[in-house]
Amino acid sequence: MPWAFNRDYKDLTQVADFWPDYLAVYGELACDGRYPYNDSFKGRIPGIEGPGEVTAIYLLQQTRSLRNMELKVERHRDDGWRDFDPGEVARGPVRYAGVAEYGFCMGGGGFQKWDHPRLTRFHGSVVLLKGRARVNGHLLSGKLLVKDL
Repeated sequence: MPWAFNRDYKDLTQVADFWPDYLAVYGELACDGRYPYNDSFKGRIPGIEGPGEVTAIYLLQQTRSLRNMELKVERHRDDGWRDFDPGEVARGPVRYAGVAEYGFCMGGGGFQKWDHPRLTRFHGSVVLLKGRARVNGHLLSGKLLVKDL
């Protein structure tokens, strides 16, 4: 019986059984120096053939993106980074050795890092200020890791 989409794009577990086959194809593409476009997987992963194949490939690509983001977060925590507590900037700007913002949404996981920024609050939101800037900060909306000075 072919794979059937459960109509929930956030449920990545529905393609977990196909992960090993996906990784094998991904490894082949990487060895050949080819970019892993969704079409590169068509007809190459047993069990997802049929009308839902494109969706299954999309969910597998999302799984890879999520796992890569989680791996970056784990590596940073192992390197001494910690979760940010918004209360730390209640009294004004605080300088850190590094700040990383991460999050996952449809379309992929994101991870962005800045060296030696300051974090502050502006109208209840956390804002990152680079260098000596006092204005034109970067509004942070994801989860944050910080590395203390």
